[in-house]
Amino acid sequence: MRISGFASGMDIDQMVKDLMKAERIPLDRFYQRRTTIEWQRDAYREMNTMLANFRDLSRNLTLSTSLGAKTVSTSNTNIATATASSSAAFGSYKLENVTLASAATNISAGTISSDEQNKLDPTKSLWSQRDKVAALANVEGSDVWVENSFEQSAVSLSNKNSVRLSKGAINSETFPNTLTVSSSDFTRVNSLEELENGGQAFFVDTNTGQVTFSETFEEGDELQSFSYDHYSFNFSITTYDVNGTAKATPLEFDGTATLNQVISGINTSAAGVTALYDSQSDQIVFTRKETGNFNIEGPEMTFEGAFLTSVLQMDPSRETGGSDARFTINGLETSRKSNTFTMNGMTITLKSNTVGNESINLTVNANTDKAFDEVMNFVNTYNELIGEISGKVNEQKNRNYPPLTDEQRREMSDREIELWEEKARSGLLQNDSSLRSSLDQFRRELYNAVDGVDQSFNHLMKIGITTSRDFREGGKLIVDEGKLREALASNPDEVRKLFGQDGSTQAEKGLAQRLRTIADNTIKSIETKAGNQYRTNQQFSLGRELIDVEKRITDFERRLVGIENRYWSQFTAMEKALSQMNSQANYLYSQFMS
Repeated sequence: MRISGFASGMDIDQMVKDLMKAERIPLDRFYQRRTTIEWQRDAYREMNTMLANFRDLSRNLTLSTSLGAKTVSTSNTNIATATASSSAAFGSYKLENVTLASAATNISAGTISSDEQNKLDPTKSLWSQRDKVAALANVEGSDVWVENSFEQSAVSLSNKNSVRLSKGAINSETFPNTLTVSSSDFTRVNSLEELENGGQAFFVDTNTGQVTFSETFEEGDELQSFSYDHYSFNFSITTYDVNGTAKATPLEFDGTATLNQVISGINTSAAGVTALYDSQSDQIVFTRKETGNFNIEGPEMTFEGAFLTSVLQMDPSRETGGSDARFTINGLETSRKSNTFTMNGMTITLKSNTVGNESINLTVNANTDKAFDEVMNFVNTYNELIGEISGKVNEQKNRNYPPLTDEQRREMSDREIELWEEKARSGLLQNDSSLRSSLDQFRRELYNAVDGVDQSFNHLMKIGITTSRDFREGGKLIVDEGKLREALASNPDEVRKLFGQDGSTQAEKGLAQRLRTIADNTIKSIETKAGNQYRTNQQFSLGRELIDVEKRITDFERRLVGIENRYWSQFTAMEKALSQMNSQANYLYSQFMS
């Protein structure tokens, strides 16, 4: 029990708080140290983020697609367009006698519906519309319909009066006359009117497989399993691959499928065919997704199954198209299956046939603009990186601005806190050995020539890139854009080697390769100090310092609790003594007054 100044008249609570404020001073220093370590860890990780971005950019500069990029100019884009990979040979190519490749197509021989005034609805099931198509109308002995036996598993009927079975297109003669539900048996009726007369009955829609009962069932009621026959249809489409090998794609559909669903199934199948139904003409067209002639001895598409041959009226002999692209390039007559193809490092897309002596020129040149942008991006990122590193390692510490305590924050405005912390965070990475070493290595490697590269391009200075003469800029790169563009246009391969050559010795390695290695090593060195998002505090030095500071904070807070309890014990004892003294004084006073 704590007694707060009743006898002494003193504000004991405030006195204890003031005493504890002095006792907490070492604890505040621990908290400030923890904050400083966390700031330092975050500052290191920000440096690693910049180094990682630069490392990745340096890697991109070593790829042939960056500095070795090429472009193709085309004299007539209406006939053909082209792009070039880095492997494309410089030069000009003349295209003549262009005939585009075509895809095989086949249109149904006649209308699908039997009555032009009562056409098939492609959104409704084929089974329910079998009277509209002659080949579907006769079910018995049909070449289209296939009768299948099906075991319907048990179905929940909780709080429902109807259920859709797994299969429609049902052979009504095979459907049971009695269905058993958990609660009772139900007798089949033949019409909805009869169903309305009452009694335990059910009606089945053989088209859809929907079963409707004469009552709504309770929770847990279940339709028991039973068997029945239903109808489906199947067919197969055969196409040919690039080697001329036949490939049959079998497809099967339930009778409840719509024509649209059948078309969708064909279009998404492995047959490589696109089907399209035109309701106006009531015909369907099949088109191969690939252009070219894959079956020299016959049609590109053959059809097996009465649904295709009788219902859709597809006849392989009616096929048109399926021809290869033919052209002459630099006097060489050749052909391709597709209108888009790769030749000599170029991807060429033919767009129209040539007429008479019409021709087109394709010219491969270096993509100087792309290469220039890649180099400038590298230079700008490098300058930003070394500027940031140089600023951090040379930044002065403000020892008079330690991290703020919670109490200090409460007494300051947001703007005051922001200005204070800006000074407090200064110099966190001052003279860091890893960062300073990386700066020195970056500068040294950029000054060195690259062995194995043409003497006219083996140094940054020779392609128009030099270092700033202002020592305060820390060795930032300065670019003579005209000279750089000239080097990239005259010999892009040697410029690419200057940056990206992967030599067996350090002297033979390209500049980007060297800098990427330095950045990677610096990242690893910093991670031993500051870790990363995947490391626990035990796995890096600053993390272990945090663990130690946290332990000291916990121990000191435990100690403060004991000190505070001791103060309260002392003041409580004083209050009790004063209270006893006051009682005795009052007693003596009363005795003298009597």
